[in-house]
Amino acid sequence: MNFKLTKTIPNTALQTEKQFESVFREYFVRLCCFADRYTNNAEESKEVVQDVFLKVWNKRDLLPLDDDLKFYLFRSVKNACLNMLQHKRVVDKFQSVLYLLYAANEKDNMVVQSLEAAELQDEINAAIAGLPSECRRIFLLSRESGLKYAEIAEELNISVKTVETQMSRALSRLRSSLKDYL
Repeated sequence: MNFKLTKTIPNTALQTEKQFESVFREYFVRLCCFADRYTNNAEESKEVVQDVFLKVWNKRDLLPLDDDLKFYLFRSVKNACLNMLQHKRVVDKFQSVLYLLYAANEKDNMVVQSLEAAELQDEINAAIAGLPSECRRIFLLSRESGLKYAEIAEELNISVKTVETQMSRALSRLRSSLKDYL
């Protein structure tokens, strides 16, 4: 709130706390109702009116006389409400921009993660394709078909120990091939 008056005006209405309290009691409720037309929020309206009264008390020596005090209070509350609403619009706009940036980042992150997952899957497939044929066959039966070592041994007519050895070799080669991703 800007106070443009520069010379001190003798003010009989607000020289003492008792006089100020009297003005406060007379106008507070009406000013809150007036402010509520702008804010549509009773708590915010009370806050605006209290701020205006605090400024009035701090600048009481520069304020208009009794005749103009009512007009001055209502004008001050209106301006304070408009300033508060303008500030809220700025804050809301800033928050919506932040939300849009966050949402865009989330989409970008999901795209990047999807691309990274696809790239990793390609590398895994290439590493599996690079395994020796018997080793690759045993690995795929274990990992893709979900067979246990004994089931693989039975299906391929080999020993369980051979399956274990081939799986060990496959995992070792895959770890080596995919070390940049692990």
